[in-house]
Amino acid sequence: MNATKLSPAEILRNAGRANAMGSDLLKVGLSVGALGVAGAALGAVCPACVVATPALLGFGLLQKLRGFFLKRRARAPAVG
Repeated sequence: MNATKLSPAEILRNAGRANAMGSDLLKVGLSVGALGVAGAALGAVCPACVVATPALLGFGLLQKLRGFFLKRRARAPAVG
């Protein structure tokens, strides 16, 4: 596998993008979840909300973790 060598600045830029995307996905997931709870309180269950909420929250969390680990990798000392 041929991995490209990224500079620490590029890694930090990618980490920032991943972190921002993760935050956005978490906000959307919480919004869809709140909409689903409000609908359930009124007696209607939204099947899309039941599927989308955990998917958005999970993917958002993965993006936040990716951003965290990329930022950590950019700050690690270069080896070899």
